[in-house]
Amino acid sequence: MKLSLLALASFTAMTGAAHAQVVNIDATRYGFAFPTDPAPVVGQVITPITNPGGDALLQLTLGPGTYGISNATGLAGANPAFTGWNFSGGWVWSVVIADDTTHQVVYYADRGGVQGSQAAIAAQADVQSFHDTFTLAQATTLDFMIRDYYLPDNAGGVAVNISAVPEAPSTALLALGLLVLALRRRSRRGD
Repeated sequence: MKLSLLALASFTAMTGAAHAQVVNIDATRYGFAFPTDPAPVVGQVITPITNPGGDALLQLTLGPGTYGISNATGLAGANPAFTGWNFSGGWVWSVVIADDTTHQVVYYADRGGVQGSQAAIAAQADVQSFHDTFTLAQATTLDFMIRDYYLPDNAGGVAVNISAVPEAPSTALLALGLLVLALRRRSRRGD
């Protein structure tokens, strides 16, 4: 019984939620230079921009690995007003992530279509359940933005949650190693 609980506790600790970071992307402050149509594709070179007030780019540096990205609405640290953003044509939900050094798009997502209100875009099922992954081959400083080039007429924003995805083989090997250590310890005690 002790062994089973130890193994379960170890496995739970290793496979639990990885450290996550909420990123609040203000649609009035972070975009990329024209043209924004058609939609950006991974590998495309873009020019991240900030509002005319001269804000610094919204950045996060991550190590190599696979990362989950999801809608952060309702999570601690998420701006409650960032459930979608408005431009002159309606309310949308999109996020663009680019490598700060190369300016290549690392990730792009656009969900929910164009809606008539912030509540309508936030209520879209594909916005509420948004979850995907992206992979970095090396440590990278990322720029986060929305898909727009003219920021002064925008409102709202998007909050996303970024978390490391544990590597399954490493996690499994670690769990197996802990289990073996627990078995050895138990056999030495004569339990």
